[in-house]
Amino acid sequence: MFSLTWFIGGAVTAFLVYCNLPPKWILPLKNASLNYLKDIQLRKLTDSLYGKKGTVVKAEDLWAKKGAVIMVVRRPGCILCREEALEFMKIKSDLSALDIPLVGIVHEEEGAEEFARSFFTNSDVYFDIDKKFFGPKERRIMLTGLLNFRFILKTFGAWRKGVSGNLEGDGSLLG
Repeated sequence: MFSLTWFIGGAVTAFLVYCNLPPKWILPLKNASLNYLKDIQLRKLTDSLYGKKGTVVKAEDLWAKKGAVIMVVRRPGCILCREEALEFMKIKSDLSALDIPLVGIVHEEEGAEEFARSFFTNSDVYFDIDKKFFGPKERRIMLTGLLNFRFILKTFGAWRKGVSGNLEGDGSLLG
């Protein structure tokens, strides 16, 4: 016999399973090649921390001479992006010893100065002017992403480490 309770329970379960599928199963990923990335215009935000006007460079200039380790930040206020930046800062001295720059590229300016000052210290941070660095096709997720168990666990873990974040800006962009 059909029961409304079983139907609702099944629908909720199916929805939670859908929310926890890997994003690449739902939203196909199109990788960006170096040829695609090299001509992207970036404006240096860390100059503005020192009262200078932000220099505009091509992305290729970041890695052309010595190579570089680049962290692409989808939202500077994101607690997970900030936690990842702190992890990168742990290897900053090793990279400096090898003369390899550590560079951050942000997708939005909102909160970028605080991010550069507090979480990505002594490294250059650039703003992706045309918002192309996330690839030829941006992938976005809606509120269903908030019900992803891995997201919840990672966010709680970052919070327990004392990393702070905010909800300002566009949180729907996937990395």
